[in-house]
Amino acid sequence: MTGLLSKFNIKTAALTIACVIAFVCITACIIAASPSREADDPVLTAANGPVRIVAPSMTEETSIIAPDVTAEISEITDEIVTVVTDSIIASAPELDTTAVPVTEAVTEPVAEPVTEIVTEPVTEPVTEPVTEPVTEPITEPVTEAPETQPAAEPEVTPLPLPDESTGMLVDELGLIHTVETPAFQVTEEEITLAATIIQLEVMGNGSSLYGFEDVQEKYWEMLSVAQCIRNRAESAHFPSTVKDVILQSHTTRSGKVMYQFSPAETLAQYTPTAEAVTAAREVLIEGVTVLPANYYYFCATRITDSFEKNNDYMLIKDDDGRYDRIEGHLTTFYAGHK
Repeated sequence: MTGLLSKFNIKTAALTIACVIAFVCITACIIAASPSREADDPVLTAANGPVRIVAPSMTEETSIIAPDVTAEISEITDEIVTVVTDSIIASAPELDTTAVPVTEAVTEPVAEPVTEIVTEPVTEPVTEPVTEPVTEPITEPVTEAPETQPAAEPEVTPLPLPDESTGMLVDELGLIHTVETPAFQVTEEEITLAATIIQLEVMGNGSSLYGFEDVQEKYWEMLSVAQCIRNRAESAHFPSTVKDVILQSHTTRSGKVMYQFSPAETLAQYTPTAEAVTAAREVLIEGVTVLPANYYYFCATRITDSFEKNNDYMLIKDDDGRYDRIEGHLTTFYAGHK
């Protein structure tokens, strides 16, 4: 393919040169044949520019050209063209005239794939209502309790009616009690000492019996303290008089004096209330009895655990191993060995 193009370019160049030479020759001939303008030719000026006017006589004289010169120039030109052409053809390489089949590349149009946008239908989510399972209440079969015979109520000892003629507070409050004449005689001093112990151990200094909500229970506790003093005075294990029982003491190894009733050494500093004096008289003189004869000990209910631990050897236990005791609102009373 490259050789074919080279041959084609050389031929074209040769033809172009020949044409140029021919054009130059023809132009030279025309110029030689043209008449020359005289210096004194008249010149007229018009609107479109200068116009050269030549006299007829001068035109006839100057426009005559010998015919043999023109023929001669044409022959020379033809010879030059022939020589140049033959020279170019002779120097040019032979062209392969075999027709080269031109294979045109058939470009098939590439069909771009048509992408169709598939619009999927938007399906709205279906929200199903969540139905919580209804739990049916479990109805348990009602088992009727077998009919039972009502338990026999324990026999209740009727409270003795207050004897207004006696004038005792224990009767007015309706407390259960018995009357047993004491085995000893007491003095007014001993009643005062006993009343002061009752006041301090049960109610506190200056507190009135009627200042408590449960007057009946509180008065029972006051009578019980007096009962413990009386039981000790009647027991062979304790002193035989109320005063000696209240002031009984012992000395520890460290030399400290301990009283059986802790407020005993300060009793002179306090004055008992009328209700405390009444309780002392009803127990120590009238013989009102609210506890068994072997109850000698008592303590504040809040310290029962420590009291039982420290006095275990003195306290009596029931068959089931529990201490024989009667518990009041603020005070607990214990049975002890005779």
